[in-house]
Amino acid sequence: MKLTRFQRARPHPSRAGFWWTLFWYVVVFALSELLRPKPKLEDAKPSGLGDFQFPTATEERFVPLLWGTSLVSGPNVVWWGDLIQEAITEKVKTGLFSSETVTTGYRYHVGIQSALCLGEVDSLRRVWIGDDLVGNYISSPIVDGGTFTIDKPELFGGEELGNGGVVGTLKFFAGSLTQAVSSYLANFQQIGANNRTPAYRGTCYVCPDTEPVYVGNSTSIKAWKYELTRIPNGLGLANSGKVNGLDANPMNVIYEVLVNTDWGLAINPSKVDVSDLAAAGATLATEGNGFSYLLDSPIEAAELIALVEEQVDGILSFNQSLGKFQFNLIRADYVIGSVPHFDDGSILEWESFARGSWEETSNFVRASYNDRSDEYKGTAGLAIDSANIRIQDGAVVTANRSYPGCKKESLANDLAWRDLRTLAYPLSKAAIKVETGKGYDLQPGQAVALASATLGMVETAFRITRIDYGDLTDNVIHLDLVEDVFGYLAGSFGAPPVSGWTPP
Repeated sequence: MKLTRFQRARPHPSRAGFWWTLFWYVVVFALSELLRPKPKLEDAKPSGLGDFQFPTATEERFVPLLWGTSLVSGPNVVWWGDLIQEAITEKVKTGLFSSETVTTGYRYHVGIQSALCLGEVDSLRRVWIGDDLVGNYISSPIVDGGTFTIDKPELFGGEELGNGGVVGTLKFFAGSLTQAVSSYLANFQQIGANNRTPAYRGTCYVCPDTEPVYVGNSTSIKAWKYELTRIPNGLGLANSGKVNGLDANPMNVIYEVLVNTDWGLAINPSKVDVSDLAAAGATLATEGNGFSYLLDSPIEAAELIALVEEQVDGILSFNQSLGKFQFNLIRADYVIGSVPHFDDGSILEWESFARGSWEETSNFVRASYNDRSDEYKGTAGLAIDSANIRIQDGAVVTANRSYPGCKKESLANDLAWRDLRTLAYPLSKAAIKVETGKGYDLQPGQAVALASATLGMVETAFRITRIDYGDLTDNVIHLDLVEDVFGYLAGSFGAPPVSGWTPP
């Protein structure tokens, strides 16, 4: 049949069905999305002050003592508060036509007061959080009352990849006896009827300057580490008592231990031969033998003195004649003909005498220390005696020494060689009795000359290691001695090996 001019073609039945199906599908899908129950999204819950974990927060902890320039690791957190919980939000789609803002975590800002050591500290030089150096102030150290800013928002990976970072400004209190009260802590710490805030005089500490510090998105706080400098100078030595620019003079350390009335032996300064200790201090400064040490656990004063004695190779003793403490450095600073002389005629009795054997010697010394120039990593100074190795048929015999007061590579090498001097040669030892009148003025560490036709000794130099004054009635003094070895051949030593490891 032919179409007239007034007739139009009708759609094909199959095409009309497709469009109706599509229409109803869209309607049903839209209705299902609108009527479908929305998922319940829970916001993250904020943590409170009680949820925070600090590396060290102990009431009974010993307050450290510092000499020289050293690292204070894990300072004691004595107060925390002023918590600010800043929500971290994210827009999450809950359907085709809907979305919802949820809290995925929190940024935490906390006020933290960290006690570092007893004062008064000279300056703050560097700051680490964990193993990351976050503040370097070596060119302009932070002094009492100064502020420093940590700006490391991505330190822990940032908010997308980790637990945020650390941002904030802190104030350094050196611990003087005239220390001012922190204006920040005054907002939170009021004690007594007058609501006074402690100044914590005599204690070096760090706290926020005006606002709490952003510490990341986790309640687990990493350990902070501070490099501090404290150089005492009770003896009035040159260069303000500094050795190598950063170390304390060991004799100022000894003097402090003797006379300090708070934590020392509280000995009257009149009982200390200041000029004698000062002369020893001048020698140590010339040698570059400085002492940097953090005493962070309680020990007897005698142990601390022994630690210094071992590093400087000397002995502290009380001079009976002068009634004062003196310090004898073991050095080649004597003439054999001018030291006290004892022979078969003046020695009442040879209690013992023994010559050492080569089998008892060592030919390789490792002097362990922490290297300040390499972020206080543990390493060692080395010294080797090749002649001793040949004598012992090629056997390498190692002796290990530890010097916690040493923080410098060149000093560690010097100490290793000094120790090798006494370990690589078989030294004779002796014990003798002399009359009180001839031995009363002798001091431990002093050089004496022994001569004996029976033993074949002619003016052999010995050092006094111990003096026993005996009883008042027997008129006898006992001397323990060891052969002196200055003048022994020089050896070779090398710098501590580098690890080759680079932080990622």
